[in-house]
Amino acid sequence: MIRTFELKKGTLAFEEDKIVITDNEKIRWRLMLFFVTLTLILALPAVSTYLISDDQYQTWFGIFIGLAFVFALVGSSFRSVQNEIDLKEVKSLKMKQGLLDEYLEIKLTNRKIRRVSAIIDKEGLRAFIDTNSISKPIFESNQFELKKGKIVFEEDRIVIVDNARRQRNLRFFSSSMWIFFGTMSVLRYLKTGDQFLLWTGLIIGVGHLVIIVLNLFKSVQSEILLNEVKSMKIKKRAGNEFLDVKLKNNRTRRVTEIFNPDRLNEQIKTMSL
Repeated sequence: MIRTFELKKGTLAFEEDKIVITDNEKIRWRLMLFFVTLTLILALPAVSTYLISDDQYQTWFGIFIGLAFVFALVGSSFRSVQNEIDLKEVKSLKMKQGLLDEYLEIKLTNRKIRRVSAIIDKEGLRAFIDTNSISKPIFESNQFELKKGKIVFEEDRIVIVDNARRQRNLRFFSSSMWIFFGTMSVLRYLKTGDQFLLWTGLIIGVGHLVIIVLNLFKSVQSEILLNEVKSMKIKKRAGNEFLDVKLKNNRTRRVTEIFNPDRLNEQIKTMSL
């Protein structure tokens, strides 16, 4: 199955075991990150003005602009800009209608989405997707269902499809907002001398900084080679069972919301790590 489709600025090629995309998506993504970062930097003076002049209009304007672009930044973390995608990483392919033009949406097993736009032969690509089985089947006998995803044990690796990366990004975003709030409280203390603002800001800021540091030791890999695994164990906490995969780099990959932990535990016992 080898077929190439022309883009306005590049090509989209379906090979036997992978999809090769040649476009300028990576450049557009970097430009977007640059403008988002620049906008956040420009929004900071508006917030800082509040510490000096109590101009609440500028403060809320700065916070609104800053939060809007932070949301845009978080949203962009779920976008992929890969130029080569292995077919076993593909969850689905679908043609979708955008505001101005149709584009191809490639959903990956790691929950990211790769978009391909400016397609010249849209009808040909749609017909090709409809008549070909793009995603390769995985080994159903070694598959374990999660509430939102699955774990698959292959010959040399473990494939995990869940929302761990999304949850980690949300935790980072939430903790960052609380650290920002704590920092603002400490800065207000410098202006007013209110001890409550000082200790509230310190406790909130330091507490959420610790949460961010602890999360850095957790892995969100969607594919783990078996030779990278140190140990695997089903654990139970507060009535919930989960799988902890300890890696040789001292990180831990946690998998939650397992439907049949007993069957998964039997699978782990048969594996030699």
